[in-house]
Amino acid sequence: MEQHGYITFHKGWKDAKGFKPGRASLVLPTDKLVALYDEVMEAGFEVVLTEHAERELVILKDRSGSREDYIDTPETNLNRERLQRMNAVNLSHCWRGTHRTHGCVPVHPSSLVLERQFNDRSLKVYGRLHCAAQAMPAVQRWTLTIDAEETTELDYRCMHIALAYAEVALWDSEGASARLVWPTDAYHVEGFIQATAKAAMMRLLNASSRDNAVLATMKLPSVSVHADAVRLLSRLEEKHAKIKEHFYGGGWKTLSLWEANIMCSILDRCIELGVPLLPIHDGVVCRKSDREAVLNAMEQAVFREYQVMPVIAEVTSATGAKVNVSTTNRSLGIRMGSIN
Repeated sequence: MEQHGYITFHKGWKDAKGFKPGRASLVLPTDKLVALYDEVMEAGFEVVLTEHAERELVILKDRSGSREDYIDTPETNLNRERLQRMNAVNLSHCWRGTHRTHGCVPVHPSSLVLERQFNDRSLKVYGRLHCAAQAMPAVQRWTLTIDAEETTELDYRCMHIALAYAEVALWDSEGASARLVWPTDAYHVEGFIQATAKAAMMRLLNASSRDNAVLATMKLPSVSVHADAVRLLSRLEEKHAKIKEHFYGGGWKTLSLWEANIMCSILDRCIELGVPLLPIHDGVVCRKSDREAVLNAMEQAVFREYQVMPVIAEVTSATGAKVNVSTTNRSLGIRMGSIN
C-alpha cells in the first residue's frame, strides 16, 4: 500500500522492553486512500469488520490486570448486546481527527470499539467503558469530526462525589433525595486552588489508607509539606463527612460502577436514536447537531436513577474551557447550589 501511495509508514523505535511510549510505528492514510474510502462509502458499499465480530466486549480482570473467565448472566449478555449495537452505530460513521504533525487523519475503526471492563474478579466492581480512542490527547480529541461535522464534548461536573451523595440520599428515610442538589463546589477548600483540592479528593477516594493519601497528596505541585497535605485532607474529610464510607477503602471502584451504569443508560438512548457517541468515563463526544439529544439523555439517565438533575459542562474551545450547559435544571425550577 505504501508503494502504491495509499499509506505513509513512520517507523518507531523500541528497546528490549518493547516500543517506547510515543515512539511506536505509525501508519497513516494518504489523501489517495481517503478519496478511495469516500468513493466506496458513497457507493453504498457495506464494510463488515469481521475482526470485531468475535471480539469479547465484556472483560473481567483479576487484581493483577489479567483476564479471568466468567459465567454469562442476563446482565453480561445485556452489556454485550448493548456494546455490539453501539459499536455498530459508531462504525457506520466516519470519524476523523487532527494529528499534531500529519493533519486530518481518520480514526481507525478498532479504536472506537467499546468494551466494558470489570475488576477484582467481580462483575460488580469498576465496570467502566473503554476504547483506544479515549487515550487520544484532549487537544486532538477536541478536533474530532463525525462525517465531517464538528463535535462537542459534554461531561458531568463532580460526578463521583455527586453519585456518592445521591446514594446516601436514597438511603435516607427522611427523603433527603428531594432536597439534594448536585454539588458544584465539591473541590472548593479555602487556602487551596481548586485543581489541587480536586486531585487531593481523588487520592482520598482512591488510596487504601489515610497515610497513603497524605503521601500522595504531598506530591502535588502546590502541596510540598506534610502539614499542608494533612490540613487539605482534613478539610475535605470535614466538608464531605456524609460520604465518609467511600474514603480510604477503594470507594472509587464502586463509584466507577455507578458512573458506568449511568453511561450505559446514555448508550441505550443513543442506540435508539442512531446517534454516534464516544464515551470518556463521565463525559461524551458527540456531533454538535446531536448536542441537545445527548444532553437530554445525560440528564435523564441520572434523574431516573437518583431523582436529582446533574450539572453538565461543555468544552467551549480548543483551550479546554468549560461552561455549565444543563438546561433541564432551570426549566424544572430545581435549585442548583452547594452540597452543604
